[in-house]
Amino acid sequence: MGRFQTPRRAPIKKNNLNNHFPGVSDNGSVKVKISTVGFAFFGVCSLTIALPLLGTLSEGATFFVAHSALAPDILLFVLGIYFLPPLILIGVALAVRLIIKQSAALVFASIALGILAALWAMSLASGVPTVVAITIGLVFGALVCWAYLARTDVRSFFKIVGQVSPIIPIYILAFTPINNLFLPDSVDSYGVERGAEIPVVMLILDELSMAGLVTPDGEIDAGRLPNFARLERTSTWYHEATTVSAYTEKAVPAILSGLLPEAESVPIYNQYPQNLFTVLANSHDVHAIEQMTWMCPPRVCGKSGKLARAISPLAMYRDAGYVWLHSVLPVELRERYLPSISSGWRDFGGSEDPNKRRNDIARIAHDQVAKLRARLREHPARIRKSTSFASIPAQTFEYFIDSIRVNTGAQLHYMHLALPHKPWIYFPDGTIYNGESFPGLTPQNIWIDDQDLANQGVLQYALQVEYVDQLLGDLLDLLEDVGRLDETLLIILGDHGLAFTPGKSIRVPDASILADVSRIPLFIKYPGQRLSKRDLRKVQTIDILPTIAEVINVQLTGAVDGRSLISDSWKAVTRQVWEADKDIPNFEAAMEIKHASERIYRVIAPGQSAIDSFGTDTSRPFMGTSIQVVDRRDNQLTLQLDKPELYKNLNLESDTLPARLSGTVEGAVRGTEIVIALNGTYAGSGMTYDDQGSISILLDPRHFRGGINDLAAYKLLAGELSKIEISSGETAD
Repeated sequence: MGRFQTPRRAPIKKNNLNNHFPGVSDNGSVKVKISTVGFAFFGVCSLTIALPLLGTLSEGATFFVAHSALAPDILLFVLGIYFLPPLILIGVALAVRLIIKQSAALVFASIALGILAALWAMSLASGVPTVVAITIGLVFGALVCWAYLARTDVRSFFKIVGQVSPIIPIYILAFTPINNLFLPDSVDSYGVERGAEIPVVMLILDELSMAGLVTPDGEIDAGRLPNFARLERTSTWYHEATTVSAYTEKAVPAILSGLLPEAESVPIYNQYPQNLFTVLANSHDVHAIEQMTWMCPPRVCGKSGKLARAISPLAMYRDAGYVWLHSVLPVELRERYLPSISSGWRDFGGSEDPNKRRNDIARIAHDQVAKLRARLREHPARIRKSTSFASIPAQTFEYFIDSIRVNTGAQLHYMHLALPHKPWIYFPDGTIYNGESFPGLTPQNIWIDDQDLANQGVLQYALQVEYVDQLLGDLLDLLEDVGRLDETLLIILGDHGLAFTPGKSIRVPDASILADVSRIPLFIKYPGQRLSKRDLRKVQTIDILPTIAEVINVQLTGAVDGRSLISDSWKAVTRQVWEADKDIPNFEAAMEIKHASERIYRVIAPGQSAIDSFGTDTSRPFMGTSIQVVDRRDNQLTLQLDKPELYKNLNLESDTLPARLSGTVEGAVRGTEIVIALNGTYAGSGMTYDDQGSISILLDPRHFRGGINDLAAYKLLAGELSKIEISSGETAD
């Protein structure tokens, strides 16, 4: 039998997780320690969340200044971004381990790491088509998920990454501009002299370009902007003035300090200890409303001297979430589903109900104004510093006006007003409309190659400039009413401009848009001045602080780059704009305002409100006329409105006016002209701007009515109208 002995069979392998995933034993227990998983979470979260987000926000640190974040707020934020995501994942993994079984915790960890890795890969591939970016992310995420389950060396690698991940928050806090926000208040050596007790009012208007005020011949459009023309008649207009930066976070500190921008500068008082507020602190009561800067030290303006905390305390985290999503999602998904983060440093998403938010802030603002008036009447000596206020420009300006009204004597009233800056949502009378999102601009603030949308941007901007003109009139009226206009040193200026050239940046100045961005209006009404004067010297915004110091008779103890405009020692220097190429040929010639103004006035009619220039050139004869009976129909086209419900039950007293109509003209090719009639009157027109037939049209606000608003749509071709169907909503014949 020995020769016929049955051979020994090889042992049969059990089909279990351990055959494929070394971290799981035969009985389903997890060999991987929870500490190993925890380090992996810290490592991957640091690379995919903390590093891109904190790295972006730490550039210039203006995000934190704009959110009024004090040192404890910033420290808590940075540590929260680093610790919270991995700790949440560790908590879920522990719960899975306890509730289900140990092997499930490893599977959960692998899936979570795979998802984070997929987002990281998508962020690296954000420049490719969306489908490709998503595919790359999914494939890479799946590989990471499998590798973490299957290979011990991969788990070891992730553990090491987690162990060294604390380097990220340490680096952010110690070696980026954020560390400037932790420095102490250092203003002791400035403003030691007591100057003349001359009231000073300074209003900086954000994104106000000279081209938005003047006609191509260089004169203020008095018919459209009567209050700027009124200001010119009693002040010195520095007609050739230029900013030194195209961005607020550098332009405004230059105005307030007289210093040229530097690469690592942060718009905060400890970076600019000698500034307008510290120079006048001993001679003037300082009332400062700042936007995006924190130049007034706490000891001068109090802890809440900067504009801020009428917004939610969680706003910084919400805005940071939008910034992170912009860093990981493909471009197409960002543009479609996320609010823009390019129009400022905060309040990116607004609120789910913008009307409620506006009304809430209006209520807070009115309460603040009432308290200010009451407290100043009862205790005038106790209220000398400005406090925080709402971020809505109209309500903020009301506070600014009332603060001037109730305070007398040697006062400095300063306001940086976030107008006519985007979003362009105001009509000249202050009515708010739905202009927040604008299809003509990319998230990088570059105009798409579409002249019609650039022209629509001109209209929206011009409308907002007209609203600013109304606010300026309120300020001038107040100063006249209280009898202080003559004695006040009044300074009105823009911090920088902007451009409306298709294919170009709205802000980054090259030779073709240098004048649009750098030429700003600067008006100074000196005490006792009653006649207009036009000064044609090539001045810069860094000359303003030395000028104020000389008028007030305060000696600046620190160096400045600017020169007093009323001093015999002033002399022209080579002008510069921080972001502009220093090698622009004919730099001074590129500053000529004529061509920049012509771009504006090719769209709007001089002497008239921008509302009177709605519609394209070919459709303008129809605008404002009653609709005709049109027998011709185009059955190939259908207008699909984005939000037809906006026109169904409109409350003119509280609702945002749906004056920017958007939608898709199904069946249309790019460049199809569409005319919209509103309640029986032709009210706006525009061209489809892509191959899907997308449309954006401004509607004349004068033709809206409460309740149901009737819409009718037409194609305009060769001067002939053809009615097209609106797929939802009421139409009018």
